[in-house]
Amino acid sequence: MRGDKIVCNLDCFNCTYDDCIRPETADANERATKWRKANPEKRSAIRKRYYQKNAEKEKAYQKEVYNRIKHTPEYKAKKRERNKRYREKNKEKIKELNRQYYLANREKLLAYAKDYRARKKAEVR
Repeated sequence: MRGDKIVCNLDCFNCTYDDCIRPETADANERATKWRKANPEKRSAIRKRYYQKNAEKEKAYQKEVYNRIKHTPEYKAKKRERNKRYREKNKEKIKELNRQYYLANREKLLAYAKDYRARKKAEVR
């Protein structure tokens, strides 16, 4: 057993040792925790530098994860339910916003509708 280091698995309730060895092994964890609590500004600066350095990679990863799940039936059902709850909760607000949009863009909407009807009429013939 020369050179073997006793390592605590930090599972105190199911400890494999008769006598606790935690105080010897916990020093590094406790020092790190103490430092984080004592230096929140330095820690936030370190985290900020890390984020700035890896921002593009993290954004690409998040986009890849989103693109992987966005077409799943579970995601679509959740999104549909969330939108339904929002529409039920904000029915009057949505109605008013739609009215304001229509009034602000009336000419454009009427021109589009006229053009759409003309195109559909031409397709039928």
